[in-house]
Amino acid sequence: STRASSRASSRVESAEPAPGTIRGKIAVPSGEPVAYVYVENVLAPPVKGQHKVIEQAGKKFVPGWAVVQRGTAIAFPNMDNIYHNVFSLSPGNQFDLGLYNSGGEPKTHTFSESGPVDVYCNIHPQMAASVLVVPNKYFAKVKSDGSYEIPGVPSGKRKVVAWAPGSRPATEWAEVAAGGDASVN
Repeated sequence: STRASSRASSRVESAEPAPGTIRGKIAVPSGEPVAYVYVENVLAPPVKGQHKVIEQAGKKFVPGWAVVQRGTAIAFPNMDNIYHNVFSLSPGNQFDLGLYNSGGEPKTHTFSESGPVDVYCNIHPQMAASVLVVPNKYFAKVKSDGSYEIPGVPSGKRKVVAWAPGSRPATEWAEVAAGGDASVN
């Protein structure tokens, strides 16, 4: 009986602390279509089987931005009857899909490193898209009033990053208490 009670108490002590919530408000730069906030320093394996589409239509990327978890594949179908060449020089996510037109199969790239990625067409310099690759499931879209909430964040010191497609990411640190809230503005 003593052995069973000591095993039960050690199980309780080794249980994960309750997750917390990070919430706050950010100032979205004027003219930005969207903003996201994410927790950078929580390790998670790459997602599997996640897909998104960014079309090439009218010499533009549509939509012009995407937010995906690390491991997601984005297809870049060419809807124009002219050639495009989709590429990125962003560190950790460099790729070049080569020339193809609407008659060809859509080409795809799997985003394996977290961080912002700038995507271009090397034939049409006006074509640009932004992809934010987040490292885990702890991210949120910023509401129109600038507020956001990220629930279920593991407790501890957390690096919180705010991002908008045409802006440099902004970073703050927060201490998330077990079962508590942290505010990052």
